[in-house]
Amino acid sequence: MRAPILLALAVGLGLPVAGCAEDRALSADRLEDEVAALYPAGDAGARVRVRCDDGLEASEGATSDCRVDVGDERAMVRATVTASGDEGPRFEVVPFVPAERLARELLGILVEEEYVVGEVLCLGDLLGRPDESVTCTAEPPAGGRRTIVEAEVASVRGLDVSVRYRGVE
Repeated sequence: MRAPILLALAVGLGLPVAGCAEDRALSADRLEDEVAALYPAGDAGARVRVRCDDGLEASEGATSDCRVDVGDERAMVRATVTASGDEGPRFEVVPFVPAERLARELLGILVEEEYVVGEVLCLGDLLGRPDESVTCTAEPPAGGRRTIVEAEVASVRGLDVSVRYRGVE
């Protein structure tokens, strides 16, 4: 799996970053600015664009997903509040691979290996952290034996989350 390889600050590894807002929450616009500042373009001509689904509430565990575009490359990151205080929420930003993308990639790999597969479903997004994994199920088109596959983080470099797949059953 290939996502943008960018120069990333400490947040690429999921370290906490302080976010500030007067109302103790971050609007989507402010979160987009904060995330964009964390991922500078490696090429002078590349433009960094960030689009977040929502703002970030000031409660621990609150999340917001953002799409990061750098030139022609795209990645997804998830901002998660780790603490909240007078200065606003503290949050970490971690790249991730959406479940739908994992399923599409795994389907392509299985078809290329000549498996007969009708559908692949992954149980969640794969967060770009060491030792993270997600279970996927490959179903044949007309019943039969399904295949269970584990999608695991092989490595993370900036926004680039490399994935390896291994059969479970």
